[in-house]
Amino acid sequence: MLKTFGEQSAAYGKVCHHRGRTLYYKDDNTEAEQWALKALEIREKVLGKENADYAGTLNLLANVYRYTKVYDKAEPMFQEAIKIRATVLGKEHPDYISSLSNLARMYISMKVYSKAEALYSEVLEIKTKLHGTESLEYAKALTDVANMYYNQRKYTEALPMYLKTLNIRGKILGKEHPDYTATIIDLADSNRMLGEYENAIALYDEALEINRKLSGGKTTDFAMDLNQLANLVSDMDNYPKAESIYLEALGILASNDGKETMDYATVLENLGILYKDIGAFNKVEPLYLESIRIREIVIGKEDARFANSLENLANFYLLRGNIDKAEKLYLESKDIREKTLGKEHKYYAFSLYNLAVISLEKGDSIKAEQLLLEAIQINAKALGKDHPDYALSLQDLADLYRAKGAYDKAETLYLEADKTIADKLGTEHSSYAYNLCGLAQIYQAKGAYTKAEPFYLQAKNAIAKTLGKVHPRYGQVLSLLAIFYQKTNRIAESTTHYLELIKLDRQLIENAARYSAENEMIQYMGTFQDDIAQFQSFSQAHPSPELCRESFNNALFFNGLTLDNSRLLAHAIAGADSLTRGLYEKWQNCHRRLAKRYARPIEERKKIAEVEAEAEGYEKQLMRSLPVFQQTRYAPHWQQVRDQLKPNEAAVEFIHFRYCYPDRSDSIFYAALLLRPGWEAPRFIPLFEEKQLDSLLNTHGDRKADYVANLYSMADRGIITLEKPAKSLFELIWKPLETALGSKSGVADSVKTVFFSPTGLLHRINLAAIPVNTDSILADQYHLIELGSTRQLMARAKTTFDNSDAILFGGIQFEMDSNAIFAANTRLQNADLASRGPVEDAYTDAASRGESWNYLKWTEKEVNGLAPILSSGGIFPEIRKGFDATEEAFKTIGTNGNSPRILHLATHGFFFPDLKDAKPTDTQETGFKTSNNPLIRSGLLLAGANHAWKTGKPLKKGMENGILTAYEISHMNLSNTELVVLSACETGLGDIQGNEGVYGLQRAFKIAGVKYLIMSLWQVPDRETAEFMTTFYEKWLTNKMSIPEAFLMTQKEMRERFINPYSWAGFVLLE
Repeated sequence: MLKTFGEQSAAYGKVCHHRGRTLYYKDDNTEAEQWALKALEIREKVLGKENADYAGTLNLLANVYRYTKVYDKAEPMFQEAIKIRATVLGKEHPDYISSLSNLARMYISMKVYSKAEALYSEVLEIKTKLHGTESLEYAKALTDVANMYYNQRKYTEALPMYLKTLNIRGKILGKEHPDYTATIIDLADSNRMLGEYENAIALYDEALEINRKLSGGKTTDFAMDLNQLANLVSDMDNYPKAESIYLEALGILASNDGKETMDYATVLENLGILYKDIGAFNKVEPLYLESIRIREIVIGKEDARFANSLENLANFYLLRGNIDKAEKLYLESKDIREKTLGKEHKYYAFSLYNLAVISLEKGDSIKAEQLLLEAIQINAKALGKDHPDYALSLQDLADLYRAKGAYDKAETLYLEADKTIADKLGTEHSSYAYNLCGLAQIYQAKGAYTKAEPFYLQAKNAIAKTLGKVHPRYGQVLSLLAIFYQKTNRIAESTTHYLELIKLDRQLIENAARYSAENEMIQYMGTFQDDIAQFQSFSQAHPSPELCRESFNNALFFNGLTLDNSRLLAHAIAGADSLTRGLYEKWQNCHRRLAKRYARPIEERKKIAEVEAEAEGYEKQLMRSLPVFQQTRYAPHWQQVRDQLKPNEAAVEFIHFRYCYPDRSDSIFYAALLLRPGWEAPRFIPLFEEKQLDSLLNTHGDRKADYVANLYSMADRGIITLEKPAKSLFELIWKPLETALGSKSGVADSVKTVFFSPTGLLHRINLAAIPVNTDSILADQYHLIELGSTRQLMARAKTTFDNSDAILFGGIQFEMDSNAIFAANTRLQNADLASRGPVEDAYTDAASRGESWNYLKWTEKEVNGLAPILSSGGIFPEIRKGFDATEEAFKTIGTNGNSPRILHLATHGFFFPDLKDAKPTDTQETGFKTSNNPLIRSGLLLAGANHAWKTGKPLKKGMENGILTAYEISHMNLSNTELVVLSACETGLGDIQGNEGVYGLQRAFKIAGVKYLIMSLWQVPDRETAEFMTTFYEKWLTNKMSIPEAFLMTQKEMRERFINPYSWAGFVLLE
C-alpha cells in the first residue's frame, strides 16, 4: 500500500482511519488516538478540511477523547465535524445526525444537560421529518432523550418517552425482539426509581419471560436483569423469592464470565444485603468482603460503586454494635461519593444519614439533626418527596425528635412518611411497621394509649409476616409492647411479651456465637443490654415463677458465653483436619506477633490494627470450619441445675443490671437468683445498689492492711461515714438470702453448701471471709464454692487426672543477666519451641525508666518447702527458680504432650485498670499499662522481666521479654492441669466486662483449660503467702482432702493463726 500510494495518499489515510476505528471499538484508545491523528493529518493535507472523510476522522478522534474524558479536546472536534457535515452532506444525512448525538452524549457525561437537550431536540426534529413519529429511527432518538432525563433523575419526564418507544417497537418489531425487552427494562428502572415497585416488578417479570424464551436465560445481561428484579422483590420484603433469583443470577454469571467480575460482585453484595435484612448474619460478612475484594481489583477504591460496598459492610458492623468500625467505613464511603458523585446525589445523602446514626449512638443529637436535615434536603431534590427513600429519611428525623421529646414535630414527620410508605411499599412492609411503632410511641408518651396499642399490634403482625419471628426487628416490637403493657399496668400481657423477647434475644445471640469472633460477640451482646435490663427490672418488680425461671436461664446463658466459645475453639482444634489445623496455627502466629507488639512503647507499636484484623479473620474462618460451631448448641436450663443439687445444697447466680422500672435510671442493681432442690422455680432476691458496695470497696487514705481489716470485720464496716453508717458486706450481700437458705436455728433442711457465680464488683469480694458477727464468718456456716457459672454443676462427675507431675516457679531473679538467661534457655529441652512465632524487629536498648520488681525471698523458701510435700503425695516436682524461671520455660509447657497436673507460680503479678478514654501522655510508656486489651494489662513476672518492664522490649530479637501476660496464657494448652496456684499479688484482678466476668489471669487460665485456680484479690504479704500454700498442699496431698475442702480448711487455719484478714482472706478458689 505504501509502495503503491505513499504515506501522503488518500488511500493510506483511509487505512489509518479504519485502523484507528478498529482499535477504538476494542477500547484501545491510546493506539486509536495515534492512528486517528495520523489519518487526520493525511486527510487534511490531501483532501482539505471541507471534506466528509476529514469530518469522519474528526468525529472518530472526538469519540476517543470523549471516552477518555478529555472533553476540552473532544468538544471543538465534534463541533467542527458537525459544521463540515452540515455543509458537505446536509443536515438530513445520517452522519450529521450521528455527530449531533455523539456531542449530546458527551454533554450528558459532563452533566451539561441543557446543551445535550438542545442537540437531541434537533435530532428528533430531523428524524420526525425524515421517518415520522412511528418509526424505529424516531424510537431510537426518543430513547436517547429518555436516557438523558433518567441520568438527570427526571424519571417522570423519562417515563412517557419510554412508553412511546415501547409502543413503536412493539408494533414494528413485535414483543419478542431484544429491543422491545430492553425498553421494558428501561421502563421498569424508571418505575423503580419513582418508587412504583409493583409496576416495576411486573415489567421486569415480562421482560425476563421474553428474554428467557429468546436467549434461554443464560446470558450475562439476563443475569443482571434478574439482579434488578431481585432487588425490587427484596425491597418489597419478599425475601425467599429474592434469594432464589439472586442465586440463579450468580450461577449464570459464574458460568459465563467467572467470579472475578463487577457483575458477580454486585449480585454477591445484594445477596448479602438480603441476608442482613432477614437476620441471617452468619452469611453476610463473607459476601460483603468478597464483593469488596473483587471491586477493589476491578475498579479500584476511588469509584462510587466501591463506596457502596464499604457502606454496606459498615451497615452490618453497626447492626452488630461495632460503632468504631462502622464510622470509619462510613467516612471513607462519604469521601469517595463526594469526589465522584458530588453533594447533590442521593448516595451522598445516604452517607449523611449513616453518619447521623453514628452521631446519635455517640450521644450527639445536635450534629445528628444537622446531618439528617441536609440529607432530607438532598433527597427531596434528587428523588422527589413521594419517593420511599425520602419518606424513610423523614422517619429517621422523626425518631430523633421523638427521642428529644418534640412529639408534635415527630408526629408530623411520621404521618408524612406513613402515606408515602403505604402507597409505595404497602401496609405490610417492615418500614411501614417501623413507622407505626414510631407513631405508637408518641401516642403512648402523650397518654393516648387506645391509639397506640393497635399500631403496635399491627406492626408486630406485619414484621412477623415479612421478616419472621426470629429477627431483631420483631424483638424491637416485642420490647415496645412489653413496656407499653407495663406502663398501662397490664402485667400479664407485659410478662408474656418479656418472656418471648428474652428467649428471642438468646436465640439471636446463640446464632451469632457460631460465626463471630470474641470481640464481635462482646459488641453484639452489648446491643441487647437494654432488653436485658428492662427484663430484669420488670422481673424484680413482678417476680412471678415464669420470670424467675427465665432470669435464671438468662444467667446460665450469658455468664461466660464468650469464654465458653474460646475454650470450645481451643479444644475442638484437636480433632480437626490438617487444613483447619494450619488455619489455627496462622491464628496463633497472629497472636504471638500481637503479644510482642502490644508490649512495645506506644510510639513504637506498628500495624497492630492490621494484625488484629488478620487474627479476627482467621478466628471466624475457624469457627465456620469446625463442625462443633455449626451444630445446635446445648443451652442449659434452670431445671437441669436444680436436678444436680443434693439436699442441703443451693445454687446462686448473682446478677447486676441497670434499673429500668418504671423508667430507665442510672442505678445499677444487684440481685441473687437462688435455687434449691425440689423448687418449682428459682427465687429472685433483690440485694443492693452498686454504689453501696462501691463505697465500701473504694475507700481512700487507709493503708491496704487497715482497709482490708475494716472491710472484713464488723467494727467500722470498711468506710469512714459522713452521714448514716453504711451497710456491711454481710448486710448488703448475704443477709437477704438467709431466709431462702433456711439458715435460722433449728431448720433441718437448711443449706450447708452454696455454689455461686459472682457478677460485677462481687468478683472482688471473698464471700467466704465476710463476717457474720464478731465471732464468725460465712465460711463457718456454709461451704461456699465459687464457679464461673452454676451450669458447671451439670458436669459434676469427678474428673480424674492421671498425670503426677508439678512445675513450680519461685525465687525468680527479675533483674536482667543476659548470660544467665541465655544459659537457662539453652538448657531447655524444647528451647526451639519457646519462640515459634515470626521474629520481630531487632531493638536497641532504651534508657531504663520507671520502677523495678524486687526479689521475693520467701517465694524460694515456698517452692523449696513444697517440693517434699508434693513428693510425699506422689507428685514429682520440677522447680524453676532464679534465672531458670524464664518465659521461654513457661511457654514450653504443654507443647510436647500433656501439661503438668499442678502449676504453681510464686512471683509478682500485675493488673492495671483500663484508662478508658484517657490517652496516656507518655509515648514511651509500655503496653502493659496502656493497652486497650485487658489481657495485656494483667500478667506475671518471670526471669529478667525488669528490662522489658522499663523499656517495653526484650533484650534481644527472638527472645521472650520475661513478662507473661494473660493474653499469652490464654493461647496455651493447659487442659491436663488440675490446679494452677497463682501465689502472687492481685492475680484475681482484671477488667470486669458485663456477664463475662473478670478479664485477667483467671480468664486466661480458664481458656487454657485449667480446672481449679487459686488466686489473690490483693497483695498478700510474702511470708503469709508461703505459709498458706504449704498448709494447703499438706491438707490436699498428705491429708487426702479434695481441693475445695483443703482450701476451706487452710483459710480456717490461717484465720486462727493471723487475726488480720489481710493475711488470710486474700486468696480465693475458682472452679
